Amino acid sequence: FATGRAQEAEQCYLKALSLNPVSADGNINLAHLLRVTSRWHEADVQYHKALKLRPSHPQLNYFHGVVLEKLDKIKAENCSISSEAWFE
Repeated sequence: FATGRAQEAEQCYLKALSLNPVSADGNINLAHLLRVTSRWHEADVQYHKALKLRPSHPQLNYFHGVVLEKLDKIKAENCSISSEAWFE
């Protein structure tokens, strides 16, 4: 979708997901597409679906956090954990 064909890419991802709704890669790719096209609410929903399939995926969690910040659901400064919290 970097070549300006985001709408075509979205249709391909939706078609793939209609055939296999539990495709982790399909859900992740659609979530990323929605994020880079600033469709924050849709991206949030899609990241939730993707995270159900791959809950420990670090980049997925990071980019979902970016979307949530854009939606003002969280504040970036609240996401940091002090080093003391690791030892409690």
